[in-house]
Amino acid sequence: MMTSFFLTGPNDTLERKIEEIKREHERINPDYRAIVKVVSSTTEGCASGTTMHYYNLDLVHLDDLNDEDVDE
Repeated sequence: MMTSFFLTGPNDTLERKIEEIKREHERINPDYRAIVKVVSSTTEGCASGTTMHYYNLDLVHLDDLNDEDVDE
């Protein structure tokens, strides 16, 4: 499952969003544990003076991973 979203704020906002996605997924699908990978990211300045951070995320079921897909 691929999803995109944007964030403004401190760097820990991305970590909190990833944890929120994982918790919601595990609540809906308790039989499947998942990891969230950041596929790509960009940063843009806005007219209002804030910085927008755009992230493309991929939700991966751990059961779907092969041993060679896991980074050690």
